[in-house]
Amino acid sequence: MAAAFAAVFLAGVWWLSRDVREGLDTGKMSMASGRDGMPAYFEGFVGRWNREVAHWLASEVERLKREGGDPGELDLLKKRTLSGDFLQILPSSSLPGGLVWQDGMDQPDIGDPRAMKGGEIDIWGGVMFPSTFRPFGPESTSFFGYSMYGQVDMKLVAIHPQTEEIIPGLADRWAVSGDGRKIYFHLAPEAAYSDGSPIKAMDFILYLCLRTSPAVKDSLYSNEVKKQLAGIRVYGDDILEMELPRAVPWAPFKAAGLLAPAHPGFYADFNAGYVDRYQWRIPPGTGGYILDANRIVRGRALTLKRVKNWWAADRKYYRYSCNVDAITHHFFRSDTKAYEMFRLGQLDYLTVYKPELWEALLQIPPVLDGYVEMVSFTRRFPEPPYGIYLNTGAPPLDNIDVRTGLLYAMPMQEILDSLFRGYFSRLCSLTDGYGSMTADLAWPDYSPTKARAYFARAGYSRVGPDGILVNGRGDRLSIELAYAELSPLIGNVCRKLKEGARACGVDLRLDPLDGSVCARKVNEKRHMAVFWATMFDYPVPNLFPMLHSSQGRDAAGRLVSNTENVFSIADAELDSALAEAAEASGRDDLRRALKRIQTRVRDLAIWVPGWKDDSARMAYWRWIQWPDSETTRFCYPIIFNPLESHLYWIDPTIRQEVNEARREGRKFPESVKRISPIEPEG
Repeated sequence: MAAAFAAVFLAGVWWLSRDVREGLDTGKMSMASGRDGMPAYFEGFVGRWNREVAHWLASEVERLKREGGDPGELDLLKKRTLSGDFLQILPSSSLPGGLVWQDGMDQPDIGDPRAMKGGEIDIWGGVMFPSTFRPFGPESTSFFGYSMYGQVDMKLVAIHPQTEEIIPGLADRWAVSGDGRKIYFHLAPEAAYSDGSPIKAMDFILYLCLRTSPAVKDSLYSNEVKKQLAGIRVYGDDILEMELPRAVPWAPFKAAGLLAPAHPGFYADFNAGYVDRYQWRIPPGTGGYILDANRIVRGRALTLKRVKNWWAADRKYYRYSCNVDAITHHFFRSDTKAYEMFRLGQLDYLTVYKPELWEALLQIPPVLDGYVEMVSFTRRFPEPPYGIYLNTGAPPLDNIDVRTGLLYAMPMQEILDSLFRGYFSRLCSLTDGYGSMTADLAWPDYSPTKARAYFARAGYSRVGPDGILVNGRGDRLSIELAYAELSPLIGNVCRKLKEGARACGVDLRLDPLDGSVCARKVNEKRHMAVFWATMFDYPVPNLFPMLHSSQGRDAAGRLVSNTENVFSIADAELDSALAEAAEASGRDDLRRALKRIQTRVRDLAIWVPGWKDDSARMAYWRWIQWPDSETTRFCYPIIFNPLESHLYWIDPTIRQEVNEARREGRKFPESVKRISPIEPEG
């Protein structure tokens, strides 16, 4: 730990209000009592949920009949209405026979056997201190929520980051039915929460109960479970069956992403007041780190501590991870402050997103003197599809010639070359970063001549007195572009786009908004165009919510609000490709369907692609060590930030050498490297 921060942590939880302190204490009391029984709130859940799912299925069948929905989807829902209770609790003796179990232990190991346990690091946690410690519910999807839970907690199974094959997690083995729809998970006997309590199959049902409770206010999750699962069955304490509506690639991983275990003791007093009652409680985890209640400094710092006696610490795929004893996240309001703290040696690691910051770091004494190493690491991570999303429900964007003209009128590549200094490249599809699942598409280059030709086809052939094109009715070619003011960079990009569009005869009116206001405007479909991005699932992007007609227009052609289809697109060819992807049972079929979808998005001209960054750039004091083994070079490639892997470690000898060298004025060789990951054969 940097000495400058030591005094801060002596205060522990001095800042916590009485309610927060009592919340933490009550959480501990709840964990200490009633661990073997379910919370009172769980009573009657199985029956309640079965009735709710039955009602939902009946409603969906009627809706599809009324709206003339997809016949295949309608037939699938009808079959589900006849399949019995959605949720069943059964004895172990009811488990079907003849199951073929897999354990995934034939994949290459992950990490480096040289990894050492021990030491602590300080990093920049971002600009915003989290507003809750709840793992689900309102405001739980913050960036630090991802660091606390998303990067740490274990699922039933995982995907090997290089071979993309299924490997064990909380489950030590799994089986798939002959039709590919039913997945059986056997919990590892050692699987336990961070407090040592064993994980039971019923804990996953408790999680479903809590997440679907009105108190949690997460109707999206409730609907996703109903759509993505056709049934759940528990056999005794250690086997969980999850049934999918249809066979899909990576079925065990897809099913595992829908449920997690919830600690019965911790949630013993769950009720309608969940949001406030559990605001600052720290739930027991399943991974190698947990938030340290004794090292929380309001608005300034949080520490994740390594779980003592973590159940998976010696297991293959996990034994070389979670090496440092503690990771302290410091919250600063600007990257300039984080940069300065790193330069002074009070942060051990810094992820560098901005090209100008990367170039500035290259010139600081700690780098030139070799105390700090800099690395750009080539990754293959699903890219957030930054770009301009066009609302086809807002004239004149309902005209494909206008939209196509805009593809030529946006000088995106020129912006990348100037503002991003050539570090970033242009996206090639809406779902870039999925390896062989991504279509390498060519997009129009900036061309005022071609843009004006398409605008003329749409009727905008005359130049008005202000240089903006007008049509025969005198309507100016004016497009409002909304964007969230989350970063000065986005504003700079949009202003450059406005200049380029004007040279093509387009008045691009900028509408900078607060993040929540922008999201509300887009959800209500009140935007014309918006600079936007989203995130997709891995290893397969779920494009249905964003692109299907049912999420864009109703049967009468009216816009449907509060869906992810911000394009308001309703296209039969796109629906057909989405159905093909949903029904794909093999990876080759899925690959063809996804490329068909991506190509259709381009042909419909509903999205102007922005940028991607194929590299993770970072600077770190040289005592931080990274894997360099036969199976893992530096990090695994499917990452956004290399810290997510938890494969690094601290070398105390090197730390001592560096500190002595700094005091004595000695230098090490300068180290600026570009590293490519080890790719699997074939």
